Amino acid sequence: MLRKYKKTGESVTAGETALLSLGDFRALRVRVDVDERDVARLRLRQPAWVRADAYGERKFTGKVVRIGQALGRKNLRTDEPSERVDTKILETLVELDPGQTLPVGLRVDAWLEVAQ
Repeated sequence: MLRKYKKTGESVTAGETALLSLGDFRALRVRVDVDERDVARLRLRQPAWVRADAYGERKFTGKVVRIGQALGRKNLRTDEPSERVDTKILETLVELDPGQTLPVGLRVDAWLEVAQ
């Protein structure tokens, strides 16, 4: 269970949409925004890894399992002054290898391995 919106014994009124959120933790996936300049390098099953500040230099490995079909606006902005904000991104999905756990919703930095 990801989140419980009501406590035991609380009543539910008409129009409320959710009591709880469920999720399957057997396969963790990370959404990666790939800059439009790099979309030609994307491949299914491409090796990837992610890092989170909370885990230091530890790498969480995985592979690309889905590549979006349409470019869209950036979902996330950093505080970097040199960051381009007018670029478009292609949302890509990386599935972490079995046995690796991260908290759901944790922001991570992602790297996709590109064959030269």
